[in-house]
Amino acid sequence: RAGPVKEIRIGSQSSMDWCFVEFFSTEHMSEAVRCLDGYELGGRNLRVDVAARLRGGKTAGGDIPNTVFVGNVPPDTVESDVRSLFERVGAVTEVRLVPAKGVAFVDYEKSDDATKALEQLQDATIMGQALRISTSSLQGG
Repeated sequence: RAGPVKEIRIGSQSSMDWCFVEFFSTEHMSEAVRCLDGYELGGRNLRVDVAARLRGGKTAGGDIPNTVFVGNVPPDTVESDVRSLFERVGAVTEVRLVPAKGVAFVDYEKSDDATKALEQLQDATIMGQALRISTSSLQGG
């Protein structure tokens, strides 16, 4: 629909399905984002965006991931709840919250801040509920 595809990687984590699609050109990638973001597939709306990761699971800054996976997130949590907690250790560039699944993904500007989050926020809670914090396997590999 958007252009020729070079590679597709599909997976699942904590009941969340995901897919990375690599196109042969940035023009086709941009077309996929424009045409398919919000597209309904199998009764679910797709979230299509440009991945901040390079091929092989490395971030633009090196081997250490910038994304932290957050599990056991209460269903009434809003993005600002997650952001304010995780900004205590560094600059957050994006929070992707999936309340129905009880998960969130927090992207940091620096991998060092993601590491600090893993070390310093292990006992963190939101709305009295203990969170599970780990490195994200959604690094493109």
